Amino acid sequence: MSSMRLSVLSLLIFALAGATPKQEAPAPARITEVLLYLRPERAAESFTRESPREFARYIPQLGQVITDVLAKANRPDAKGIFIGVGLKSKTETRFWCEAMDGTIAPELLHELEEKLAKVEGVEIKKGIVAFGMSVSLYGQKPTAQPYPLRWAKATEDAGMQVPAPLEKLFKVIWPEATAEAKE
Repeated sequence: MSSMRLSVLSLLIFALAGATPKQEAPAPARITEVLLYLRPERAAESFTRESPREFARYIPQLGQVITDVLAKANRPDAKGIFIGVGLKSKTETRFWCEAMDGTIAPELLHELEEKLAKVEGVEIKKGIVAFGMSVSLYGQKPTAQPYPLRWAKATEDAGMQVPAPLEKLFKVIWPEATAEAKE
């Protein structure tokens, strides 16, 4: 009888030892790619000496906001979010968020844009610096995207070739910032 208990106990231990531990659920959001839309010759006139450190702080802060917003929302069926960013200064930023490979409620995208805009940005010496971020949702792999589709649509609607030079693009998609930049 005791050998039977030992065998049952051995089987139980063996089964538990071989069981795969519960894997953590994937994070609601993870920035998988950051694309800087800046010609190398413009970098020196646009960035300060502190800009690299500021970007190193800024991108993770944006990632945390994205995660926090999505963690409180109903899970969208999109695989990702593409976010276009325009930086004019630490306090003047604009975001364009859109679903990748699926849909996300427009209200959620708007909330995300508003909350991201509250994060202190990066100091820019001159003009507007733009970048894009691909964000994976819940560990999925969205299709690669080079820039926001809304930027391409605005460019086409303005009769320009896609992709348009950033100076021309931002006159269409963020005219307030470019008008102020001329003064």
